[in-house]
This record gives sequence, structure tokens and C-alpha cells, in this order.
Amino acid sequence: MYEECYHDTSQVTEELVENILRPGLEPGAVDVFLEFICYSGGPLPEELLPQVKCPVLIAWGDKDPWEPIELGRAYENFDSVEDFIDLPNVGHCPQVGLSLVWQLHKYMFMLTHLTHKVISTTFLCWYGRRMKLHIL
Repeated sequence: MYEECYHDTSQVTEELVENILRPGLEPGAVDVFLEFICYSGGPLPEELLPQVKCPVLIAWGDKDPWEPIELGRAYENFDSVEDFIDLPNVGHCPQVGLSLVWQLHKYMFMLTHLTHKVISTTFLCWYGRRMKLHIL
């Protein structure tokens, strides 16, 4: 299953699999997992993006087998989405396969929006067609 979501299957290491599975041993993990795979909780991106008041950066792997990049490109039309990055030859989990490239994009985006006193950054974490909003 993990090799399906990574375009570069060499990224699927024993350590990665262990890191993904370990939280599943925590109390309540089964309920969280069932909620995740049923897509029954949380707002849809179309519902949440109009409420976001700060610039949004979206990065999407063009080889994502579960969430086609065309789906992500549709979110470019929202006012809050300032930048959409097409990550070539990357699957569903760009933070693993391109961690340094992705970090660079994130930091450059944040630096672009620095003010003298406040750094406001919004991270949209996708869970299937659902997303959670993290404001740091």
C-alpha cells in the first residue's frame, strides 16, 4: 500500500513504514484511523479556503495516484491561494520524497510574507478530500 502512494518507491523504507505504523499503537488510534478512511469528518477544502485570511501555498505531487493534480489546481481559483507548486515526479507524500525541496518552498513562501513583528503562516494538511488548518 505504501509503495502505491510514493512515485519513487525507493522512498518506502522500513524506517518510514515503522514511523507511519507506530502511532497506530496509541490508545484511540483505531477510531482516528476509521474516521480518516471514511472521510466523514472535517470540512472540505472548498468550504475552508474562502475563510482563510492569509496567503496559502499549495504543493502537489504530479504523480499522486489518489488525489490527481487537477483536483489541486482547482483550488488556485480561491482568493487565499497565492501560489500552487507542481512537484514533478512526486506522489501523494511530497514531504518524504522531496523533503529539502519542499522545505525550501515553504521557507521562501514564509519569508515573502514576513512583517516586522509577526510571522503568520497557514499550513493546510490534507487528509484525502478533507483538510485540517494549522495556523502557526
